[in-house]
Amino acid sequence: MFGLMVGVRSGLAGVVALEAFEALERRALGAPPVYASEQIAGRFARRLGWRAGPRARRRLGRLLRVGYGAALGVLRAAVAPRGRLAGALGFAAAIYGFELIVLPASGATPPLATWRRGQPAWLAAHTLAFAVGATLFARRRGVPRRS
Repeated sequence: MFGLMVGVRSGLAGVVALEAFEALERRALGAPPVYASEQIAGRFARRLGWRAGPRARRRLGRLLRVGYGAALGVLRAAVAPRGRLAGALGFAAAIYGFELIVLPASGATPPLATWRRGQPAWLAAHTLAFAVGATLFARRRGVPRRS
């Protein structure tokens, strides 16, 4: 149970790190990227026939991000409970590969070939920001060593 809670909390720490990183990302791109949580929320709302204005998309996007981040934190804790920083690179690469395939395939984002120039590279940095934030938290609050 301890590892599960550390995982959830480390995932939420990753979300906080990601939200701080997104200000830079949005400035560099000039607009929210296609994989921004509110963009994904808007696409899902349209698929369900809901009319979601900007405020609703932001709120739903935040809910999606918190749930997804917590789930990724639990996964990270199960795979690497001690939170080695070098493992953050591997974790970020796994998230990046997963998202490059699953987000367009599920309709959460447009097809990868239509993404604006630079967005795939920014997604790599985006996933790294999350993974480093989650891993740094886990290093401080990680699973205690067994005696």
